[in-house]
Amino acid sequence: MTRWLAILALLFPMGLCQPCASARADDPFRLVPRTILAFYDGTQSPSPRTQRVHRLAEMPLNHLGLTVTYQDIHAPLPDWESLRETRGVLLWLQRDTMPDPAGFLRWAIAGMRRGVRMVVMGTPPFQKDLAQQPVPEALLVEFWGRLGLIPAFDWIRFTHKMKLATLDTEIFNFERSITGVLPPFTTMRSGDPRLRIHLSARRHDDPTTDAILVATGTAGGYAAESYDFYSVHEGEAFIQWYLNPFAFFERGFATGGLPKPDPSTLSNRRVYYSHIDGDGWRNLTNLESENPQDKRYAAELILEKIIRPYPDLPVTVAPIVGDIDPYLLGSSRMMELAGAFFVLPHVEAGSHTITHPLFWEFFDNYHPDDENKYLIHYPKVKNTDFFQRLTYLLDWRNRYRKVQMDTGKWQELLKQASKNPQESAGQEKVVMDYKTPRVYHFGPFNLDHEIQGSIRFIEGLLPPGKRVEIVQWSGDTQPFERALAAAREAGVVNINGGDSRFDRQYPSIAWVSPLGRRVGREWQTYASNSNENTYTELWTSNYFGYKHLLKTINNTETPIRLKPFNIYYHMYSGERIASLFALRHNLDHARTLPLAPVFASHFVKMVRGALDMRLLDDGQGRFRIVERGELETLRFDGATRQAVDFDRSEGVLGQRHYQGSLYVALDGAHERPVVALRAQKPDGRLPAAARPYLVESRWRVWGSDWENNKKSFQYKSKGFGPGEFSWRMPEPGRYAVQWIGVEDPPGILEVATDAEGRLDFSLPALQNRQVDVLIAPIRESG
Repeated sequence: MTRWLAILALLFPMGLCQPCASARADDPFRLVPRTILAFYDGTQSPSPRTQRVHRLAEMPLNHLGLTVTYQDIHAPLPDWESLRETRGVLLWLQRDTMPDPAGFLRWAIAGMRRGVRMVVMGTPPFQKDLAQQPVPEALLVEFWGRLGLIPAFDWIRFTHKMKLATLDTEIFNFERSITGVLPPFTTMRSGDPRLRIHLSARRHDDPTTDAILVATGTAGGYAAESYDFYSVHEGEAFIQWYLNPFAFFERGFATGGLPKPDPSTLSNRRVYYSHIDGDGWRNLTNLESENPQDKRYAAELILEKIIRPYPDLPVTVAPIVGDIDPYLLGSSRMMELAGAFFVLPHVEAGSHTITHPLFWEFFDNYHPDDENKYLIHYPKVKNTDFFQRLTYLLDWRNRYRKVQMDTGKWQELLKQASKNPQESAGQEKVVMDYKTPRVYHFGPFNLDHEIQGSIRFIEGLLPPGKRVEIVQWSGDTQPFERALAAAREAGVVNINGGDSRFDRQYPSIAWVSPLGRRVGREWQTYASNSNENTYTELWTSNYFGYKHLLKTINNTETPIRLKPFNIYYHMYSGERIASLFALRHNLDHARTLPLAPVFASHFVKMVRGALDMRLLDDGQGRFRIVERGELETLRFDGATRQAVDFDRSEGVLGQRHYQGSLYVALDGAHERPVVALRAQKPDGRLPAAARPYLVESRWRVWGSDWENNKKSFQYKSKGFGPGEFSWRMPEPGRYAVQWIGVEDPPGILEVATDAEGRLDFSLPALQNRQVDVLIAPIRESG
């Protein structure tokens, strides 16, 4: 060991190299637009959240490395000079008219002249204005012509004599095949030999009757109404895609060769994170205690059965202050319990507000009088004096039943409640249900108290060195713009909403949510998966149901990775044996997988990096990435015959081929990394390189100095669970691995590569404490 330490001490002075200098002013790199401008119908809903683009298209677009901004079809059209970062326009509305279709077409044609791509799906809304006046035919011909199409201006209503003439299996039969009588359509012909026809129909065997239904070309794409996806039930409650939206949008917006920011991956492994909303913190459990007089609370069981036994899997805990604060509805026992969570190194602190708003929109432009009619349904505090509320709390506990928030039990209790709230003389009748705008009422709503106040309170429970990192939205998880701004101004990130499912009950990627949503100038990050509420009929039955989360986990990893591994639940899962079993089932499965566990706030920051990142291209196959925040992964799809060209790259830690894509790990210490690829033979072996590179690791890696040391190098790292690393070394052999931490004693290993130079080793679990790792070849004497 002494010999190894001496070798390493000579090779490396302690401390890591600094990131390389920024690029010169004459940098040849140019901006690559990544924004899609999508139109929505503001008369259908004030927000695009419920409309097709956000529900169905934005997730595939995010996966392709694109971000989406929205424009109301009724609002004035933006000037193209303000849209320099716009790659394309997506028009997918459920209407056939618009206020000024001629103006829109002129605007769209001007954009296409500038190279902006257009994708039209469903019924084109620009054929008539709101007064049913048709648009000039010449404008329609020019618009469609630039997409490579020639409109025949005929509506084929009866299609029983039509059959499919062209069906591109790379695009179609994605989740469902088109069968039976074809839906009606407008006839489109090809006007460009470069147009790729993915689906067309023909009457009998007459090719002169061919009508294009789905196509992509050099300027964008087109998909006729009812040929994009299948739906039944009112409001498109059941959906399966006919066409492959990933392939369709990739061709329509020409993203094939571009690197995609991928926040679902870190250190070339799938990200894992978990977060708990505080709902049901004070609920009594159904588990028997050794002492029948000893009341066990749901949060205590979560801590005992779920949190402490899994120190290798980090979790973010967000209490509701109203359940904790003894001067509200909490107690000293609840305060101590919160402290017991937060003292653990693998627990991150979050906030789930003070009063748990259910309908956030109600509190935008709020006036206290608006809430008066709901006051009878709240667990009121009799004495408004802040320091005397605990007296009322003791009385309230004996008279009213505690219920889970965000659950159907409120509705159940509502049915049981008397219509007359004063039925019992001298006793208030309090029922919490979804008809109240929030769960608790401790006075008029105050946004600063809900966000900053809850953060300040929870931070008073934290050990030194910790702070509240995240707000987890409550209720309908639809915060208004000022609420999102309040979280940002408080210095925290935010999460929740989305409710992704992809399983037998929800058999389509249509129920896999995008990264989040824009609300005015603010951003809300969605949770990657739904919580146990949707698996248990709003917490009324099937309490084991959350174990079926693994169906979604598997389906969003195979055949392509769409989401991280996210376990999101509430404290009320501690009530029952079945729900605790479901949680342990999911956690135990996570332990069997090669994951990169992080806190929820870290994942949110990677999402923001993916959104904010600016991609630059030098025209010679080199991409520079700037303003990426904590995003550390790029993905090149269809890159089995490519590998990283380290001689032309900067700030690249490693690479890994997976599912036909090439994942590239970036060094977080490098502000402006550059990625270039080279051709390589896909022989199933790790790509060769003249320097070491990271294949995968469980811990985050950054600050490598290998650009100065071709064979020996050092880096910084930290993470949860054992530090599993896999490196590809330039030469097979035996290596010394030394790690030195600020709080931990140094350690050293001797590890041998396999025949192709893969070096696998594991460091002891250090609970997210940072270490410097040094690797050097062992040269045999003599």
